[in-house]
Amino acid sequence: MIKKAQWMKRWIMDNQIRVITENRKFFWVSSGKVNDSKNSQKIRLLHKQGIEGPQEHLVVDKEMRF
Repeated sequence: MIKKAQWMKRWIMDNQIRVITENRKFFWVSSGKVNDSKNSQKIRLLHKQGIEGPQEHLVVDKEMRF
C-alpha cells in the first residue's frame, strides 16, 4: 500500500495535478478483510506515510471536499 501511495504522489506531481496538495491524506478503503490490528507496525508505517486506514467505508465530510 505504501508503494502504491508513493507512486500516486509521484504521478500527481509529474502531471501537475493541483487539486491534491501536500497536506492531503490518502485513504486505504479495503476491498476485503485486513487482519492487522490498529496498533501493528504495518499500520503505524502507513500512518507515518500519510495513509489512513484500512477501513471498510470512506465518509467524505465538508472539510475533505475540493
